Amino acid sequence: MMKGAAMKKLFWGFFFIYIDFHLDINAIRIDLIPTFVGYLLLLGGISELMEESPHFEKVRTPSIVMAVYTGILYVLDLFGLGLSMPYLISILLSIISCVLSYYISYHVVEGVIEIETRSSYPLDAARLKTAWIVLVVTHAISCAAAYADLGVIALLGMIVFFVCMICFLCFFGHTKNLYYRMKEAQAAAQAASDADASHFDHP
Repeated sequence: MMKGAAMKKLFWGFFFIYIDFHLDINAIRIDLIPTFVGYLLLLGGISELMEESPHFEKVRTPSIVMAVYTGILYVLDLFGLGLSMPYLISILLSIISCVLSYYISYHVVEGVIEIETRSSYPLDAARLKTAWIVLVVTHAISCAAAYADLGVIALLGMIVFFVCMICFLCFFGHTKNLYYRMKEAQAAAQAASDADASHFDHP
């Protein structure tokens, strides 16, 4: 399997993780873009890219943990049990899962940076890292404003965070495409090298 497919899994994994689109029916919540599916996709891409950078190997276990955790939440919401969780426990779990989520995405971005450095092929990793930093900062500010019940500030923070999230996904999509081209160029170079070697072996 081409490693480009692994990067595609990472892109769609982030899409499922960051895009929250659900349907509420009384106490039942149906997540139309399940987060646990995103972590399973992310896990698939990470597993295929571990040989490219140790950063991917570092987040394999956290990705499994998040896939299980968000899968449990999906089932609880589906049966209307998600809202029955005590408020403080819900907040604590949200903070822990948020920290784990950004820990995972941090190492994925750092893995892309290492691939770019080793291959000397431009993957726009610096721009991706900047987008990730802005994403984390705006999310932290918007969440703090929401918990402090700051109203308009919290709303503006969420809007800015949403824009930053879309930018991060777009930038990662661009990096994914550049990675595809890098792999195609490497495959073409290897094929040419093999052809030259075959020519010299069989005059």
